[in-house]
Amino acid sequence: MDDLLISEVNKNKLQESLVTLRSIAGWNAEEFASLIGVSRQYYSELENHTRNLTQSMTLAILYVYEKEGKKNNDLNNVLKAILDEDGLTKEQCKSLSNYIASERKKKTTELNANRAVFAIIGATAASLVGIIVKSITKKVEDK
Repeated sequence: MDDLLISEVNKNKLQESLVTLRSIAGWNAEEFASLIGVSRQYYSELENHTRNLTQSMTLAILYVYEKEGKKNNDLNNVLKAILDEDGLTKEQCKSLSNYIASERKKKTTELNANRAVFAIIGATAASLVGIIVKSITKKVEDK
């Protein structure tokens, strides 16, 4: 049973890294909350440090991350670095989390720009189709 106990230091490191790890795994907070069996609100409290990780919650989180880490090498490496005795500091975790958040924001901005372009192209194509249909209809009516 003692081998299941997670040290307070590692629990704190893990809690400091929740956003970072979740971002690397590609989950939003609601998805991850569901994976570990808690509500979105409960998980939000963990990320915002208004609720402390319990031993059982820590084990649930580690289980999910280790299982996903088998498919996601980046996640696996960061998780190992965080939990390593000489692993990432609180500041490094925060910097990594901020970097990942900014990269995701860039991708979201690019995705939104692409969606806008496609919407314009789609609207233009629909207008052209409408004009062509009207033209064909008018020619048929004129005959």
